[in-house]
Amino acid sequence: MANIKVKFFTTKPGRGGSERYFWEPSPTLRKLGWRGERLPADLAQAIERAREINRQVEAWRKGEDPTRPAPAAAQQPGTMADLIHRYKQSSRYRTKAPATRKGYDWCLNAIQAWGSKVPAAMDGLAPIASITAPRVQRWYEEMHATKPGTANAVLRVMRLLFTFARRNGDITTNPAAAPGLITPAKSGRIWTDAEVDLLVATADAMAMHSIGDAIELAFWLGQRPTDIRRLRWDQYKAGVFAVTQSKTNARVTIPESPRLLARLEAARQRQQDTKVVSTTMVVCEATKRPYTEYHFSHTFAEIRAKAAEELPSLKGLQFKHLRHTAVTRLAEAGCTIAEISRITGHSLKTAESILEHYLVRTDDMAATAVAKRLAREQKA
Repeated sequence: MANIKVKFFTTKPGRGGSERYFWEPSPTLRKLGWRGERLPADLAQAIERAREINRQVEAWRKGEDPTRPAPAAAQQPGTMADLIHRYKQSSRYRTKAPATRKGYDWCLNAIQAWGSKVPAAMDGLAPIASITAPRVQRWYEEMHATKPGTANAVLRVMRLLFTFARRNGDITTNPAAAPGLITPAKSGRIWTDAEVDLLVATADAMAMHSIGDAIELAFWLGQRPTDIRRLRWDQYKAGVFAVTQSKTNARVTIPESPRLLARLEAARQRQQDTKVVSTTMVVCEATKRPYTEYHFSHTFAEIRAKAAEELPSLKGLQFKHLRHTAVTRLAEAGCTIAEISRITGHSLKTAESILEHYLVRTDDMAATAVAKRLAREQKA
């Protein structure tokens, strides 16, 4: 492999002659609380993640990131910094997908920044015993007044953090166990067939067929954006997709559709014609590599802006809404919660509450429900 000049980027041999990628901080950084990280298996994504961590280190050195957890030396037992440090070393954190940990990190940093300001703080670090339910509630309501979505996300992570603390004997009660989250009004959004068709056609016209491929895959499979970007050819056999979801490790199997089959055959032929060497289905035409999250979102936005010149409703669409769309279409087709959960990857125990987030109620569902009632009454 060519010499990669990214600070702290290292490689180690894997199985079968493969290579594994890591971000390994210097001994000095380790003493200050920085920990090594296993990077994504894809080289381009590994490099991008290493650069992102290096940017975080630089911001920390310049004092631009005051919310970053305190160095290990300052993590006194009983403090918020110590609790967060131990939580991040636990399997409850480490087994989560990288994208999930990234979101948790942001929330944990916000929690520590707030904790350092409570009246009973010690040397700038809050003893967790001084965090009470009324304090948590007041902070939540203050956040919710300006950033309701952020407030709910932070409090959910805080609840997990203090559950970890209670189970490890740090506290006897969880002050964030029942913060009374204020659920925002549901604002679901699904793609229409016209929007799907136009955006795919626009991507093809702009010679960015890979984005069209991703849209078609997400429209039919209903998987998260990360799993669509990382979908490999070896996960598609005999007309069936076998996906192990990156966030939950749930394994789902989904048969193809005729429309998707034609799209995949064309995608495979394009990759062969352009001599693309990649195990993934969605490959950037410019780099001939899988997309990073940043690159994909910006390319998608560029195509959406062009298509919106013809169909303005596209301006508010997000790629993640394709998952909402797939769930809604399944419900419109009369699928049960159990059947839908086999596509989304949720367990039956949590399917109904989680699908509340994804399912968009439509007029077709109301019409179907009334038709079923009329049919039953007529039969009676």
